[in-house]
Amino acid sequence: MSIRVKKVNRHDLLKRVLEYNYNIKDYNLTYSKNGKPSLVGKQVFFNLSSSKNISAVATSKVEVGVCIKHFFYDSEILDKCFNEKEKEIIAKSNKKDHDFTRIYTLKIAYIKMLDFDGKYSLVDIDTTQLKNWSTNENKDYFVSVVENKNL
Repeated sequence: MSIRVKKVNRHDLLKRVLEYNYNIKDYNLTYSKNGKPSLVGKQVFFNLSSSKNISAVATSKVEVGVCIKHFFYDSEILDKCFNEKEKEIIAKSNKKDHDFTRIYTLKIAYIKMLDFDGKYSLVDIDTTQLKNWSTNENKDYFVSVVENKNL
C-alpha cells in the first residue's frame, strides 16, 4: 500500500503516483454507480480524497479507501454517527478534535473502500474492530486508509 499527500489537485496527484510508482502513463477511469473511480484494465486499486488545499491518494493491490480531513470536532456527527465505544473514546480524550477526526476518517475510508452508497449508516461501522487500516497525520490533518485484504 502506498499513501501520498500533496498540495495539488487529487487527479494530478493520482497521475503522478501512477506514473512514478507503477509506470502507468496512459490510463482510463471508470466510475461505479456510487462514484468510486477505478482504472480500466489495470490491476492497481486506488482511492482519492481531498480537504481544503490538500489531496491524498492511496494505492494498493486490493480495494482501498482513503479519507483526509483537517482536524475538527462536530457534536452532531458524534451523536448520529459514532457508536457507544467510539463516543467513550472521545469522552475520555484530551485531544477531542484529534481523536474525533481519526475515527471519522476511518469510517469514511471504510465506506469508500467497499463503495457503499450515501445511505449507509456510519454508526454501524465500529472502528474499534476494524482491521487492515493505517493512519498518517501532521499538525493540521489526519489521513486514514482501509484495505480489503479479504478479496
